[in-house]
Amino acid sequence: MRTITVFLLTLFWLADAVQLSPGFNPEMVWEPETALTVPPYENTLEMWSVKPKVAVTSDGSVHIVWTSFRPATPQTPQIYYKRFTPGVGWSEDTCISADLSRLVGCEVPAIACDSQDNLHIVWAEYNGLWNIWHKMRRAGGIWDSVSSSIAPGYAYKFEPVIACSPNGNVQVVWRETDNSNRRLHHYYRYRNSEGIWMPRESIPFFGCLAVNPYTGEPHICGRYFNGICRLYKSGGVWRMDTVHRPIPDEPGANLIVSGARIRYWVEQAGLVRLVVYSVLGRRVRVLAEGRKERGWYELVWDGRDESGRGMPAGIYYWRLETAGESLRGKVILVRE
Repeated sequence: MRTITVFLLTLFWLADAVQLSPGFNPEMVWEPETALTVPPYENTLEMWSVKPKVAVTSDGSVHIVWTSFRPATPQTPQIYYKRFTPGVGWSEDTCISADLSRLVGCEVPAIACDSQDNLHIVWAEYNGLWNIWHKMRRAGGIWDSVSSSIAPGYAYKFEPVIACSPNGNVQVVWRETDNSNRRLHHYYRYRNSEGIWMPRESIPFFGCLAVNPYTGEPHICGRYFNGICRLYKSGGVWRMDTVHRPIPDEPGANLIVSGARIRYWVEQAGLVRLVVYSVLGRRVRVLAEGRKERGWYELVWDGRDESGRGMPAGIYYWRLETAGESLRGKVILVRE
């Protein structure tokens, strides 16, 4: 059996119920955990309660959302919500996705509260088409009557994350795959304080999302190439810097047998140069050189040098230079 144990500010996935401890005392001793979802049915699949997320509003209320299988829809998980109100206790479960067809599968919710203590929940859903949905619960306890579609289409969409700005903007980041070639894409979209969703924007990578509490601008931190980078918006323009870039001898190299597909992002339009080097620093091949506009690019290194000769098996390094930054990494060429 699976149980989800939820503490006030920390989530743990341990085994078929959601549990929460309202907090810890000044001596840092955890209070006894409380089981929140222990359904009285036998089917193991129907008892699953997974992927919980938590948010706390200024009145001390704790709000939880999770994915749950129930007897009415054993093969199509739905999104459920529950809250703890100080002095009152726990509410009954509420199915947030109830306005959608019960034939759809909803999963991986995320939750955030804005400066007015309104709750915002997003999740992924499949009903022949993939989508990302949003629903709002106002501070007075009134839910939107219908969920809002923010990313319709055929591509597989998953793992949305959400954050709220002090100016009332709701910001969402998610990942999706291109049905034509299964490439992974990353997107950002926000809803302004007037409740209008702005057009989605393509971003170079996916990661955790937070907002500047003074300016309300988004910050995304995630893996890009073989390093950890921060993507942020300043003055309406996306910018990126590197938080950590491993040295070439660190793990994470690409293995190449017949060819390596290299996909890279150009943040600022300008000159781009991508070169492969030997371990001795000798230039092996220039894979890309010239002006590129902002966006994604893809190419393949077939393991040959400038003259077309196949290179021996071993370790090689690549270096990407763009108008905004320089990145490097390691590849291992294997000959069969």
